Amino acid sequence: MKGSFEFAFIMTFVMMFLVIGLGLIRIMIQYQDAKMLQERIVAYIEVMDHFDEQSLAQLTSISICSQCEVSYEADEYNRIEVIVTFPLNLPIIDWSMQTKIRAKTIPLF
Repeated sequence: MKGSFEFAFIMTFVMMFLVIGLGLIRIMIQYQDAKMLQERIVAYIEVMDHFDEQSLAQLTSISICSQCEVSYEADEYNRIEVIVTFPLNLPIIDWSMQTKIRAKTIPLF
């Protein structure tokens, strides 16, 4: 009786931490997908001879990050800042947040 109670108690906590661990791995994958999209866009902008938002829309549409939103800002030094906004969520504890990552290109033109 004691052994079965201890086994059930341990398995309950092990499974809970296993599910939370898998959720954290999912968060890392979501972040990695958004970061890869951002790096691909920055690299593409740096090899273009002019900034064209329509051609960049195709990169966003074929991305694995389907919930990512991409925006661009230019600064006074002819650099383009790429901002990727994406959700992070952990459904087991009903937690979610919108996250932004930013990167700037080398000076263009």
